[in-house]
Amino acid sequence: MHQGDVRSNVRPASGGGAQRLLDKFSTRIDRNAAKMGDLVLFKAPGSETNRIVHVGVYLMDDHFVHATSTRSAAEGLGLNVNSLDENRRASTLVAAGRVKHES
Repeated sequence: MHQGDVRSNVRPASGGGAQRLLDKFSTRIDRNAAKMGDLVLFKAPGSETNRIVHVGVYLMDDHFVHATSTRSAAEGLGLNVNSLDENRRASTLVAAGRVKHES
């Protein structure tokens, strides 16, 4: 699945962009409280706003998995695991969220 597929599928369900999706389906948490399965949300590099343009899933030890369009299928089907401590990632991380579960 490509990240564009996620956007096109969740936008109608959430009634808007990633920020609205975060607010509707997750609870914001401190990055340091992130657990496996939590969402990590990023703004565009160099952006002066916190508009969320990229979403990943937290794994453990400050690592997360995310889809990217810059990798070929032969290099991992477009999925990457990166550290939140990398300069680019640390500077673009906007928020972390825990998915709400219906009771």
